Amino acid sequence: MSLTTARDALRTSLLDLLWAQWTDLGVAGTRGSGRAIVDPEALVLATLDIGRFDPRLFDEVLDWLGHNGDLLDVTRLRRLTKTATPEGQRLARVLIDFMRRSDTGARWAPLSDRWQVNEAQASYSPRALFLDASGTDLPVFGEMDPLFASYGFSRPPLALRGMSDRPQLKSPCLARLAARSLVGIGVRAEVLLYLWTHDTAHGRLIAGRTEYSQRQVSEYLAGLAEAGFAERYEVGRSVQYRLCSGIRWAAAGESRYVDWARAFPALAAAYSGLAHAAEADNAYETSVRVRATLVGLRPALPIEGLDLPQPNPDDYPGEAILDHAEGVARTISEVVRELARAEIV
Repeated sequence: MSLTTARDALRTSLLDLLWAQWTDLGVAGTRGSGRAIVDPEALVLATLDIGRFDPRLFDEVLDWLGHNGDLLDVTRLRRLTKTATPEGQRLARVLIDFMRRSDTGARWAPLSDRWQVNEAQASYSPRALFLDASGTDLPVFGEMDPLFASYGFSRPPLALRGMSDRPQLKSPCLARLAARSLVGIGVRAEVLLYLWTHDTAHGRLIAGRTEYSQRQVSEYLAGLAEAGFAERYEVGRSVQYRLCSGIRWAAAGESRYVDWARAFPALAAAYSGLAHAAEADNAYETSVRVRATLVGLRPALPIEGLDLPQPNPDDYPGEAILDHAEGVARTISEVVRELARAEIV
């Protein structure tokens, strides 16, 4: 397998995963997966990145958001966006302005205002929104969409089909949305989901998975214990919590919990690094770029819910790193492809 083939395989598997999870949420796709619990905020940001390789997916997601934006945790989305690339943050601003014009726009206005305050420049160099398989800008002929153009992205005028459905919250892979339906959008739902899918947990761990502060998480956990909905006990210096059986949703355990808030950025970085390396003019420069990618990927691993290989670039001197990188990319693609595959019922 060449590095270019490894890059293409990873991109295809990532797009398959995005399609499967959005279809689980109600996007007009061919089939969902149901294998892992969906994180809609992390999924939105992944689509703003990898989704640029598939214009149909990108626009179907906008269609879904226009009808279902009230299901998103706006506060959590903003926190996740802080770690995005500058171009990713700019695309997030386009998305937020798009949402302001939707049926659920009132909830997005304050977020948009905050982004505008943080805006560093008023104009942008033109860049195509959509990319071909090699990452080259897809040219736009004729009229451009004015909203995207105002942020420096060229694309044809947006024409949504209105075919998205409302998510079916009884599906185990939508346990996060089910928790929000039960206790509201915010830290409570994130804590409840984690306790639904784990036997025990402590506040610092849950805070690290939810993008909410440890104080917020700990206060809710203490409230659950005080009300008799959770059991609190100490293990060494750690305070652990376990939900009482009466408020557990057993179906949540039928789908895998994955820390998508960290998984998607790591997977996107792996793809971006492979794509950058594949553009090098010679094997030496390719090996240098691949090594930098693997070194940068190591701190992001392991990720809960994903059995990804741990790169060992120090064990592969010189151009030997190329075969190692291809093997890592192949394994990552297989893991992602398995999560995108529909469950057999």
